[in-house]
Amino acid sequence: MKVSFFASELRPREQEELHLFLQKLVRYGLWATAIGTGLQFTSGFSLAPLLFNGALFLFLLAISLLLQRGHYTLSAFGFLFVFWLYALLAMIFFGGLTNPIIGTQVVLILAAGTLLRRRGLLFFTLWSAVFTALVLLLDVLGHLPQPLTTITPWRALIIHTSNLIGAGLIIYYWLQLNQRHIQTLQEKEASLEDILNALPDALMLINTQGIIEHTYTSRPELLPGASRDCLGQPYHEVLPAAIVSQTKSFLQACIQTGEPQQVETEIETPTGARWFEIRLREVQKDGRPYVLWIARDITASRQTQTALRKSQELLSTAVNGARLGIWDWHIPRGQMHLNAVAAEILGHTATTLPATESFWREIIPREDFERALAQIDQHLAGASHFFAIEHRVRTPEGETRWVLSRAHVSERDAAGRPVRITGIFLDITQLKETQAELQALSARLEERVKERTAQLKDSLHEMEAFTYTISHDLRAPLRGIHGHARILLDDHAKALPPEARELLQRIAANARQMGAMIDQLLTYTRLGNVPLRRERFDTRSLVAEVVQALAPPAHCRIVIDDLPPTYGDPRLLRQVWQNLIDNAIKYSRTEERPLIRISGQMQGQETVFRIADNGIGFSMAYAEKIFGVFERLNPAPQYPGTGIGLATCKRIVQRHGGHIWAESSPGKGSIFAFSLPQEHMV
Repeated sequence: MKVSFFASELRPREQEELHLFLQKLVRYGLWATAIGTGLQFTSGFSLAPLLFNGALFLFLLAISLLLQRGHYTLSAFGFLFVFWLYALLAMIFFGGLTNPIIGTQVVLILAAGTLLRRRGLLFFTLWSAVFTALVLLLDVLGHLPQPLTTITPWRALIIHTSNLIGAGLIIYYWLQLNQRHIQTLQEKEASLEDILNALPDALMLINTQGIIEHTYTSRPELLPGASRDCLGQPYHEVLPAAIVSQTKSFLQACIQTGEPQQVETEIETPTGARWFEIRLREVQKDGRPYVLWIARDITASRQTQTALRKSQELLSTAVNGARLGIWDWHIPRGQMHLNAVAAEILGHTATTLPATESFWREIIPREDFERALAQIDQHLAGASHFFAIEHRVRTPEGETRWVLSRAHVSERDAAGRPVRITGIFLDITQLKETQAELQALSARLEERVKERTAQLKDSLHEMEAFTYTISHDLRAPLRGIHGHARILLDDHAKALPPEARELLQRIAANARQMGAMIDQLLTYTRLGNVPLRRERFDTRSLVAEVVQALAPPAHCRIVIDDLPPTYGDPRLLRQVWQNLIDNAIKYSRTEERPLIRISGQMQGQETVFRIADNGIGFSMAYAEKIFGVFERLNPAPQYPGTGIGLATCKRIVQRHGGHIWAESSPGKGSIFAFSLPQEHMV
């Protein structure tokens, strides 16, 4: 018989405990054998018992060595077998069943049950019974050998005492081992109950009659009504009717079939509606079937799933609405998974396509493929985080489409080689067609611009010719008219009647006015051709020079505030200041105390200047009209002028990138303002 037959019932921890116990038994056996051998000499020398005790002592030493090497099962079997053999031989050679050592058989059976458990107990009990019966049979038949020595009362007392001590020691340690075993089981049960109570689930053990036998939960809301007090009660009288009605059929199915059941249900609780997942599973306890009821609150999970589903629906709506094709290319497998939009862009209906180099070369024109391959190689080498390529694809129907492909490596293997590339397709065919149309339109517009530029140059040439005509052909007659009128007035005034002299004076004045208008008109027309020479200059100094040159009347007060510097053409802007200040003086001179205030300030990205007077003013209905050529609001004799000054100001300001405006009211003065961009904005 194999020794492993006994070891199969022992657990590692039990072996460790019994190993210590066996060590004590061996130690006790050694001492008992030594003492027994010593007592042999006190009661008279006998060679046979001495040989028996010596052999037993040597066997116990061998078993002790086996124990030190960790051979527990072999040591235990050897220990029991040696004592059993010792007892058997003692009965055969020292008096048969009358030898008190027969009691050692009982001690050995107890030790076998303790050390080797049930199988060892049965084995040594059967073995002892068989060989004891054999000794009895030999004794009855008279075949036992003559006793080698006499069993004296003293020796019998020693044997009985040893048996009693051995049996007591074994029973004592057996009780200790069982007490520790019970304590360990209690600790494990308490620990298991703590673990079950700490779980987020609620557990309930129900027998086949629907009676609750155990509950474990740290969250009473998962088992409303179930508590320690409900043990032994039917589950349908403890749990809410809503839970019972929705799970009754599943519980019955689990009891009848033994198959696990699962149901998700929504239940109203004091804190509101909650979703529960209830799982039912058959378990065995003490050989009887039970149903393990497991309840879990999945409200948060359901809410997360609902939010995720809504997010996926929103994403799907956005992707489909944007006509965005999504694809995932598994390089080692040579497969590409596409959504419906991506498959449609490529002209396919399947959402899984072969994606080998030959496949791409077949659907992408060669020049586009080589260009795309170069960008992909750079990306795979780590030169870019993603690649974006515009290329053409040929559909199975022969249609050519423009596609924007944008992707990146989404997975690499342990060696850093790309495994998956994930990206998008965007059909830009219509965009490319629109770009082509825009390019054609741009070319046509460019041609028209060239034509219009040529026409404008012709118009400028005509304007220059017209200007030349005015300069030369009109000036000469005007000078003649004015000169002859002055000769008549200077040399023949006495011979002329008063009416004639007045007419000649009007002719001379009109000729001068006409000359001034021609000069200002020429200046106005030339403004478009004069190049701007921008520079930064002191505005207040320029304005002071203009005021001094205009020589206003003594009773006219002009106040010049601190003015911010100007960035522009000082020669042209001098003309603006001169025209605006001259107008302010002209239209306020009839006031008793004419007052003109010149101010300026930075406003955002512009510099704004204002010239305010307390003159006659005008209606804002004419605010835009006054900046036109030859537009006048007041009669010439009282307020002389050509009607071109404000138009000239507007053109100069606009050429600088600014704008000009007026604010006024009849009889309450006027404010003329203009703005110029600051230096960093030019």
